[in-house]
This record gives sequence, structure tokens and C-alpha cells, in this order.
Amino acid sequence: MKANPNRAEYVNDFLKKLQLVKKFLPALIEYTFYGISASLDVKPKTVELLMRKGIYAMIMRGDILEIVNFEDLK
Repeated sequence: MKANPNRAEYVNDFLKKLQLVKKFLPALIEYTFYGISASLDVKPKTVELLMRKGIYAMIMRGDILEIVNFEDLK
């Protein structure tokens, strides 16, 4: 989760860290991983970048968490 996630390097860093999960937790290697970038607010340009990289974008709307690109990545 980032307070200001609207930087491309954050997205790329997140993808690298997601790949490390399988290395450090080999018992989970048979599972499919889905990345979710969570933030208080995400610019549309960042949502598009996350979508291209196959990462879900989750934001706060009031007191509800919403994945704003769920239908696009389904």
C-alpha cells in the first residue's frame, strides 16, 4: 500500500517483489499469484499502467475498498 502510488517505478518494484514470494515461500509455488496495488487514491494513468502489467488497483471509496480495474483484468 502506498499513500501516493502514482509512480511507474513503484509498479515495477512491486512486480519484482511479487516474483520473490515464490522464491522465499516455495510451498506456494503451485499457486497462482495476483498482485493488488492498494492506495487511498490512484490516478487513471496509474490504473492503466497497472492493468497493462496485470495488477489489480484497489482504492478506498468512503469506508469500502474497491478494485477499480477488476472487470478489465477478469
